[in-house]
Amino acid sequence: MPKKVVYSVVLVSFLLFHPPVFADTIIVINELLPMPSSGNDWVELYNPSQNDIDVSGWILDDEGTSSDMLKIPDNTIIAKQSFKLFHVSNRLNKNGDTIYLKNGASEIDKYQYTTSDTDVTFGRYPDGSDNWNTCSPTPESTNSNCEVIVDPNPTPTPQSTTSQTTSSTSGKSKSPSPSTKVSPSPTSKTQNSKTASVLGSSRTQESTKSPVTEINSSASPTPSAESKAEESSNRIKIAGAVAGSGAIIMGLSAGLYFWFRRKSVSEKEESGNN
Repeated sequence: MPKKVVYSVVLVSFLLFHPPVFADTIIVINELLPMPSSGNDWVELYNPSQNDIDVSGWILDDEGTSSDMLKIPDNTIIAKQSFKLFHVSNRLNKNGDTIYLKNGASEIDKYQYTTSDTDVTFGRYPDGSDNWNTCSPTPESTNSNCEVIVDPNPTPTPQSTTSQTTSSTSGKSKSPSPSTKVSPSPTSKTQNSKTASVLGSSRTQESTKSPVTEINSSASPTPSAESKAEESSNRIKIAGAVAGSGAIIMGLSAGLYFWFRRKSVSEKEESGNN
């Protein structure tokens, strides 16, 4: 009976206090260049957390290929709030692709685009945020000189209609006047659009004569990214404290087990001597 109690305590302690891993959910695909004028295509990863994260063995992959695009080498660590650049030969398709970041069987992040221009990157702005833009290339540096990707389905302006109704005065009736529709004037500019999608949702970027939002290169990561990093750090600390408590409980359980065993052996020896 004592052995069953000890085994139950050890099993429950292990299940309750085994520390979970939160760190691998922090790393994001931060910028990518599908069509460089020279050199190789590249993908930039960003660690917005307050902890260094080991990404050894993680996979960068693209859509529709049988082989992995890149397996990250051993001993690759991305320092806190830092960037890491990975060259991927010419694996990024020029007419659209989906890029995946995986840790084993877990999908950490992905980004989808449909067209690309020479020396134009797709990047998060600010770094690590949920907002994607087209930017000037900034490998292993803060994203800047970005242009907001425009919603491809803006709300249309309704047509205004002027109508007159039939009225009757002094026993006389008037015929209703025909409705007059005012159509919006055609636009005088022809725009070329290119489309990008973030995690399965599509957006369109105006590539000519569209307003450009200039970005300050000294901007810090978004509060949302910092909040996620702080939350992850707190979780890791809590997990460490819980793991320590679990180790203590497991030690006490093991000690209790050996004490019961020694007591049982002693009782058997005494009964044998008698």
